Amino acid sequence: MVFKVRHGTFKAPGYVTVVHAKDCAGNPIRRAFRAGTHEQNPEMLITSGGARVTGGEVEIVWSTRCETEIAAFDVLRASSVEGPYTSVLTSPIPAHHGGYCEGSDYVYREGATQEGRRFFYQLWVLLYSGERTFGSTFAVDIGLTQDFALRQCSPNPFHGMTEVRFNLPYDGRSRFGNLPEYRTVLSVFDASGRRVKVLFDGEKRAGRYSLDWDGTDSSGGRVPAGVYVCLLEIPGKQLSRKVVLVR
Repeated sequence: MVFKVRHGTFKAPGYVTVVHAKDCAGNPIRRAFRAGTHEQNPEMLITSGGARVTGGEVEIVWSTRCETEIAAFDVLRASSVEGPYTSVLTSPIPAHHGGYCEGSDYVYREGATQEGRRFFYQLWVLLYSGERTFGSTFAVDIGLTQDFALRQCSPNPFHGMTEVRFNLPYDGRSRFGNLPEYRTVLSVFDASGRRVKVLFDGEKRAGRYSLDWDGTDSSGGRVPAGVYVCLLEIPGKQLSRKVVLVR
């Protein structure tokens, strides 16, 4: 299977990637992921790469053709494309043929534990000269959906605490950058229609979320037993669910 990225076409089954021509500071990158061969571009350190979620794990792959300059690799992660990025490794991944003009394939895996999120991974090349060279940024989606949903509260009925789970839709268009943001309000109303508490009021990106309600009002006082309504609102849309509080 051949898949296309912003700059070039690589052969890598089931992987998606985004390739940048500048580093985080906006400086041009001398060595980046590009289509072609090592002979066509002698300075190219990494020939292809990609990322996917498979078997409950995030899998980052990349390949080299000549490792004369390469000592090791570092993998960093962030929740937005702008960062900040933090290394996910306890120590760099050594080059298989460091110091020799031979290529190799690499795989880094970690658990995909946070559903309904997009993460960004960066690959950096560590050279024997001491230089750190930026490779590329990969966008990885974990369980994103296009549904706007408010799930049934759990437990329901409840005594003490209930979990309110909801999903903000991913429109499928912003494939490589940050996910769309929504002004999101999640409130609790009593049977008379009076708002008793706001669980959240602010901006959230597309994804899956959960918030807890402990059966109190906005001042922290315990509300009486009864039927309440959780209302989720984003611009132009709203959903509601009933929840029963017992004392």
